[in-house]
Amino acid sequence: ETLVAVTQTARVTRWEEVTVPAGSFKTLRVEHAGEYTSTEGAQSWSGRITETFWYAPEVGRVVAQEYKDTTGYGSTWDQRRDELVARRR
Repeated sequence: ETLVAVTQTARVTRWEEVTVPAGSFKTLRVEHAGEYTSTEGAQSWSGRITETFWYAPEVGRVVAQEYKDTTGYGSTWDQRRDELVARRR
């Protein structure tokens, strides 16, 4: 069994124009930052997580998201970006 604990803080940093495949949107940029620890049996590890969300009030959803987590030594463990590709009007 793997146990994971995550502690993050979030803050809205600014309005930002973002262009994704579904179009251009005026968004609120929301930045999350924090740390995680994970334990599996006798092994444990830790690292940092950063996430940025671009929330577009006009469509009522996040239109882009970036995620990155690093090991306790600072090397990247996982990194990705997701974007809204289409929407119905």
